[in-house]
Amino acid sequence: MACMRSIWSASESWAVSGVGSVVGAPRIACSWRTTRNFPRRRCLCMTLPSPPISKTTIGENNDSLLATLPHPQPQVFPSKVDDGTNVIELEERTQRALRNATETTGAMKLIDTIQRLGIGYLFEEEINELLQPFSETGAHLIVKEDDLFTTALCFRLLRHNGYRISSDVFQKFVDNDGKFKQSLRKDVEGMLSLYEASYTGAEDEEILRDAMEFTEAQLKQSIPLMAPRKSRNVSQALELPRHLRMERLETRRFIEEYSRESDQSLHLLELAKLDYNKVQSLHRAELAEITRWWKQLGLVEKLSFGRDRPLECYLWTVGILPEPKHSDCRIELAKTIAILLVLDDIFDSYGASLDELVFFTHSIQRWDLSAMEQLPQYMKICYMALFNTTNEIGYKILKKHGWNVVPHLRRTSVQRHDDRQEETNEYQAEQISVKVFIRCEPIEARLFGQGSPDWFFHLCDLIAEVEVRRSEKLQRRSRWCNPKSQERLAVKSAKKKWIDMIEAFLVEAKWFNNGYVPNLEEYLQNGVTTAGSYMALVHIFFLIGHGVTQQTVRMMDPYPNLFSCSGRILRLWDDLGTATDEQERGDVASSIDCLRREKKLPSEGEARSHVKQLIRRLWRELNGEPMAPNPLPLPLIKASFNMSRTSQIIYQHGDDDSFSTVDDCVRSLFFTPIG
Repeated sequence: MACMRSIWSASESWAVSGVGSVVGAPRIACSWRTTRNFPRRRCLCMTLPSPPISKTTIGENNDSLLATLPHPQPQVFPSKVDDGTNVIELEERTQRALRNATETTGAMKLIDTIQRLGIGYLFEEEINELLQPFSETGAHLIVKEDDLFTTALCFRLLRHNGYRISSDVFQKFVDNDGKFKQSLRKDVEGMLSLYEASYTGAEDEEILRDAMEFTEAQLKQSIPLMAPRKSRNVSQALELPRHLRMERLETRRFIEEYSRESDQSLHLLELAKLDYNKVQSLHRAELAEITRWWKQLGLVEKLSFGRDRPLECYLWTVGILPEPKHSDCRIELAKTIAILLVLDDIFDSYGASLDELVFFTHSIQRWDLSAMEQLPQYMKICYMALFNTTNEIGYKILKKHGWNVVPHLRRTSVQRHDDRQEETNEYQAEQISVKVFIRCEPIEARLFGQGSPDWFFHLCDLIAEVEVRRSEKLQRRSRWCNPKSQERLAVKSAKKKWIDMIEAFLVEAKWFNNGYVPNLEEYLQNGVTTAGSYMALVHIFFLIGHGVTQQTVRMMDPYPNLFSCSGRILRLWDDLGTATDEQERGDVASSIDCLRREKKLPSEGEARSHVKQLIRRLWRELNGEPMAPNPLPLPLIKASFNMSRTSQIIYQHGDDDSFSTVDDCVRSLFFTPIG
């Protein structure tokens, strides 16, 4: 997420005056610097529309994009205000409706409606009680249902909610030749339901690929014969199936659509509107906190070439972690992405030499305050910001979950020749740092006043380091004997995330400097890392804290296929949305360029078609991950899927301008309540 290519939106109305200033006439933001030694990489922070290069000098008007919105500061907008009594009553009515749902079709339709309205998180227990009997052990119950609509809907809901269900339930709709029965064409509702379910298919589920081809062809033929409302719904599904939609955007769209339905449930609709506005207010409060932190950090004030885009960073976190309960996770993840964005600017915008970038990379690999002494001043500032922010996030996780995950987020395998000794030392550091934090926290306010606690974290880190070095000779414990094996394994398995990112940045800088064009696989392997996918998902794993065990921590090294598939989808959509502008600027080759070169394709259009086919294959591979023998925790699986969905929403307008711009998404998600 660090460096997805920026997108030029059709809108030029984003002004760039400072946060809190009055937005005047449209102005061009100086988001592109004129000094550029290496290619701009694509990462998660470069997602919102960016105007073309202007003649503005570095440092001018380089303020937060947040200031360009109609409401410069997050604030409470006019919307329905409820004292909670009405909401409780509406929730109780919905709970009764779910518990009284005994007929299969009605129950599945109710669950689908609730989840599409964005209020499914309020009724997880009731929904799971209804879905559980239809999971793998009760698949025969679905087979008894003889209608295509119910079978496909139940199948999709089970997979969407993390349950295992075999695609064999669709065999009864196949004839003796292995083809779907032609009689199904008359059932438009059933065909649409099967079409939506087919997008949850894994690579080895041929019946669902056949279902996708069959239903797509038949639905396209049937559109002219449908009523206007049904025709619109089918067209929207063919344009973007539900499985690929960003959750919060889909919630808003469906609330507006559901309000026009003749068979709507008024209490469900009212609850959905109240909840949407409530969650939107939460998002604005989170955005205010991120903006406050960013201004207090003052990084771009010292580094005038750095991009100042907290809103863009936050947009990604809402797409990846849409549920309200992940508020703290969104805030911390947005901070990480914001820091990463400035790191990317050092590598490709400031104009540093390759030797300077190599030295900067080596300094970060050491992760030692003394390592930055020989760095230029601007690199010291960025180094310290990365060091402080990582320790701050680690401290919050330590207080909440009791795990010292800073090594997960920052470190590289410097001592690969002696992993066991390294883990012993890291374990000692963890235990000592825990004691230091516990002892020092009560006096933090007296020592450091009301300012940033960053120096407090540094002090604790330094004390821990001194104590570890002093005790290394006395404590030589094998990692297999230590009772805190979960934390030790975490230190080993996830210690390279930031370093991997920086090293991948350096690889692209070297490619550009040497005029090297990688093959597609080489490009994607490095590009997934520079896009920030691994970094973000590892942070999410520990920030959420669900399912962190010995086994799942070990699955972080090497990176799980779940992360790789999601990251590749992100990278490929990034290229589809921005490759044309990147090529005009002479940046490093994209996946489209690599494909044209490898397959000797005559046109860019053919290369784009190949990229989209690759994305579809990656989605099938991604769909198979929850059904793996030892899957990762469900919240992490959902975050990986949501990353892929968000990347398509962000970049699809760059590939096809008939889709909504990111400007529209931002306004509807954060600044326009539902009336």
